[in-house]
Amino acid sequence: MSKFLPKYMLLHPKKPQHLTPRRPCFWPGAAVFCAVSFTSLALAAPAFAQAVAPKETPEGANPAALLASEAADPSEGFESQTPKEVLERAMTHNPNLQAAVLAWRQAKLQVVSQDNQFVPLAFAEVGYSTGRRPYQGRDGVQLLSSDSIRFSTGLNQTFRSATRVGVSLEVERAAEDSIVLGDLDDTFGLGFLLTVSQPWLRGFGQETILAELHIAEVRRDAALAEQERQANALARQVLDAYWSLWFSEQQIRINQSALQLARQELKRAQEQFKVGEISASQMVSLETELARLTEDLVRSQATRQTQQFQLAALLGESPDKATLTPATEPPDVYDNLRRADLFAEAEKRSYELQSLKYTAEIARIQAALAKNRSLPSLSTDATVRVSGLGDDVPAAFEQIGGLEAISGNISLRLELPIINRAARADAERAALEVEIAETKYRAARDQLQSRVASTLSNFESAQSRLELAKKTATLAERQVEIQSTLFANGNTTMLDVVSAIQQRNQAQLRVASTRVEILKLRLELEEATGTLLERVSAALE
Repeated sequence: MSKFLPKYMLLHPKKPQHLTPRRPCFWPGAAVFCAVSFTSLALAAPAFAQAVAPKETPEGANPAALLASEAADPSEGFESQTPKEVLERAMTHNPNLQAAVLAWRQAKLQVVSQDNQFVPLAFAEVGYSTGRRPYQGRDGVQLLSSDSIRFSTGLNQTFRSATRVGVSLEVERAAEDSIVLGDLDDTFGLGFLLTVSQPWLRGFGQETILAELHIAEVRRDAALAEQERQANALARQVLDAYWSLWFSEQQIRINQSALQLARQELKRAQEQFKVGEISASQMVSLETELARLTEDLVRSQATRQTQQFQLAALLGESPDKATLTPATEPPDVYDNLRRADLFAEAEKRSYELQSLKYTAEIARIQAALAKNRSLPSLSTDATVRVSGLGDDVPAAFEQIGGLEAISGNISLRLELPIINRAARADAERAALEVEIAETKYRAARDQLQSRVASTLSNFESAQSRLELAKKTATLAERQVEIQSTLFANGNTTMLDVVSAIQQRNQAQLRVASTRVEILKLRLELEEATGTLLERVSAALE
């Protein structure tokens, strides 16, 4: 017999109990069976004993035999696991959590990509040009034909201050001729070029140039917070489903017990109907009650299976593997929580508020970037060139070494859009996005505080109701003992004992359901304040 099923030690009266038509008992029996239907969610009760000498009773009148179900244990044939084992499976195999981990890795790579935008870029270029160009000589305008091959290579670097610096080397071989000068010898030209460009309005400053990097870093942190939020929510859902499954199995046990009792009573009623002790209408009432109890059992079994499917989905498993059954009973929770502490913890650690903070931060960066893009473009460009020319490459290098041919250029460039309405509209829209994000954060904070206060109130109420339910269960247990003693001495009927047992089961149902309710409310508070994941992680270590 399962440890969850009740075990009773009821003794028999000294003499048989004879039912006569002058003492109808099956109409009250039907009323008792109506009470039985409300115990379809009940839990099995602890055993009680009464030290009275055994007495004989008619067949079917032993309450212990009637309440001890012959049906199989609901957990038989299923995989029994503790909450820790279930959480380990969920954290390892849940697809939503795995997707959140992949998203975080993706966000980290985006940071790496943006951070490596500020590296030197090497370039190389090869070109060939041919044609004629006019030039002014002593005899007037002449045409000069030229063919040249040019090669250039260098490095460009953009710094985080938005300054762009370029260094390059150019090598050129050219052949020229003209009608007046004739064919000229090939010449080799070399040039070292240094360029510097600095924006002053649009695109100026580290905040602008590093905006995309900062956005990538915020999104990386947001992805990590989302991963933790998914794990936090998953822990709450798994534990919630685990204890709901435990409670559904208790429903099945009590439904089995109630159905067994109804079958035994129907069997006795059929015997009495044959001898005319009860009417046909009373038989119909009992048969109706039996059908209703059977329906309750089937419904509770379907509920248990549905909850197994839901738990299997959280574990990342198919419905074919939905064979889990709880291995432990819910722990008792006795927490004295302060509302102010919960509010502070929720505002500091709530994953929902963290996500909105990150959204607002990204909006601020994008607003600053949009405002900068609406500014005019003003930049300074400077160039320094050292050139060399000769009949061969060494000669050209020699001229460069003497710094005989140096040229420089500096310019200030201003760009103004004729109509800047689009850029200004984008800047205003980005600023409004910041206000929207901040407003959503304040609204979510107020809603979170309201939810925490409501959950805390329900939690405190459930703790008070648990104490009252325990007192009621104690009194109901005492009533069973009293009725059992009276029955053993022949001063009451079996139906009175059964009624007391069913009332005791209902009281214990309230104790068990309140225990589960307290656990779920505590999980809800831990999820809202972001502390559940920390507790679960410590338990899994």
